[in-house]
Amino acid sequence: MVFPRDKSPVAVWSRDMAFHESFRYLLLVALIFFPICNSIDTITPNQSLRDGETLISAGEKFVLGFFSPGKSSTNRYVGIWYHKIPDQTIVWTANRENLVKNSSGVLIIKGGNLVLFDGGHSNNSNTLWSTNAPVVLQHNSVL
Repeated sequence: MVFPRDKSPVAVWSRDMAFHESFRYLLLVALIFFPICNSIDTITPNQSLRDGETLISAGEKFVLGFFSPGKSSTNRYVGIWYHKIPDQTIVWTANRENLVKNSSGVLIIKGGNLVLFDGGHSNNSNTLWSTNAPVVLQHNSVL
């Protein structure tokens, strides 16, 4: 059997192997730099949670993040709600009495406490809410 020069079994095999090796390398790089899931379920002392970011519990039942009550309100609160229910059902609110007036809130763990700052202040001196019983969504936790 005669094969054209570029269609020989060895040439096709070599080209296919080179493609597969390149694909595996690109896949590895993509998995390292672009994780499949961009939600996190744990916050650590060297991280913060800003308005627009959320923590989703490991079982994907609950979400911790910032929310506004109603469509016209610009007031922001930190709360926990059910993740997969279409209508946002808030089950816990942190800062009921000290709301954030815009999207500048920052939630951090500081000294073992969960602390909400008004992020509009560069020195984080404006503490809006704090607790010594932090709600940290970790693997296998049930809040």
